[in-house]
Amino acid sequence: VRDMWLSNKFLTGYGYDDIIPVMDSDQRQGQDRTNINVHNYFFHIFSRGGIVSVVFVLLFYYFLFKLFKQRNLHLDYFQITLPLLFNSLFDPCMENAHYPVIFYILLGLTFRKYIIFKEESEN
Repeated sequence: VRDMWLSNKFLTGYGYDDIIPVMDSDQRQGQDRTNINVHNYFFHIFSRGGIVSVVFVLLFYYFLFKLFKQRNLHLDYFQITLPLLFNSLFDPCMENAHYPVIFYILLGLTFRKYIIFKEESEN
């Protein structure tokens, strides 16, 4: 965060072209020198797109929560979202293609679970 503030990248981030400068160190890349992730979903978003991207992602999750709450599924939303996002705070799981796809498909299936279980729609 300090490095981004000092290099005037706080609002827009470093972009997606190169390694995040703080990860360009022998001590942080691991023994095989392939680790380029910061192992935190929100810091990764922040370093790539700045505070603007973090705000958009948080707004996305907030509006998604509001949609679930309208259908009285807010507990389902929390049961799915909180553990997966908590895991992504310590692991680079959201930085590959598989984990987010499964996560968002699971959210979509939960949002439309009355179709899957052939329940009556409340709307």
